[in-house]
Amino acid sequence: MERNPHILLSLAPSNPPFYARAVKNAGGLPVGGYLPETALLRRCDGLILGGGGDVDPAWYGQENVACDTLDGERDSLEGQLVALAVEKQIPVLGICRGMQYLNVYFGGDLIQDMGSSHSMIQGQYRLHPTYIRPDTQLHALYGATPVVNSGHHQAVGRLASGWQAIQWALDGVVEAIACQHLPMVGVQWHPEQLYPAGEWLFDWFVRQCNGHWL
Repeated sequence: MERNPHILLSLAPSNPPFYARAVKNAGGLPVGGYLPETALLRRCDGLILGGGGDVDPAWYGQENVACDTLDGERDSLEGQLVALAVEKQIPVLGICRGMQYLNVYFGGDLIQDMGSSHSMIQGQYRLHPTYIRPDTQLHALYGATPVVNSGHHQAVGRLASGWQAIQWALDGVVEAIACQHLPMVGVQWHPEQLYPAGEWLFDWFVRQCNGHWL
């Protein structure tokens, strides 16, 4: 019988409950929240970097021209968490800011402001079609052209070495990336608040944390 893997969450200061709920529904045991202790990850089987404010552009060598809600303490901590996840070779899922952080951590950069085309509308996530690269796990889960939800003003710019884009919005904005040599994937959309389709991604990720990474 498979065990329930422990998954560390690194979240925004508001500690949104949706991530923990999604992990529990998928059979995982969520721990952590805002600024979790790094040592917790040594006892965990996976890591989720959630959404939140902007990554400080100093991390990717740019001046701040359009960023707000910066959190240097979170940026630094998540760098330690990703480094430890690499050391442990455990799965990592980045969501929205989390995907952007993974791209920056591994050497890519971000578009600091792309306007309101992917932002929320009156506090609600914007739904829009996408297309997914064939022969990827995301394609196996969602098919070629799923509709996803967006609420962001930044996007992946230069892709980090060793990563590939695997999903795009119709306007070319990168909606998902995958590492080619580590068990790490990021999505720009919010599966924790997309029902029921978002649950499929968490179900898959929890299985990977049980040692079934494909």
